[in-house]
Amino acid sequence: MQQHAAHLTLMLTDRHNRVRANTILALAPFEPNLVKKSVLSMMESPDSLSRASAAWVFGKLDYPHKGAALIQWLKLEKEDLVIAQIANSLGHLSKADLNFAAEVSAAFAEKQMEVA
Repeated sequence: MQQHAAHLTLMLTDRHNRVRANTILALAPFEPNLVKKSVLSMMESPDSLSRASAAWVFGKLDYPHKGAALIQWLKLEKEDLVIAQIANSLGHLSKADLNFAAEVSAAFAEKQMEVA
């Protein structure tokens, strides 16, 4: 399995955002730290297609509190394509995850108001 993971790791540098996103999904069970770095890199990309793919793959990965992270990202994102994909990923969360995300988002907004 390590040999396959090593081969897949090379695909994280592919120029196509969908190849990178699918590679991240394939590596998730074996290389969680690399997957985290790769998703963050795609999320921070100036390319909206890469960010949209990051939103898609992030929605597919099993991370605690990803709903809260998606909501925070939604508040910052400007591109319609990426916003639509974040919303799509949010639509696949469980009700409990969505409730938690809403609570975290409300608490964050409240803190921001206190600072202002």
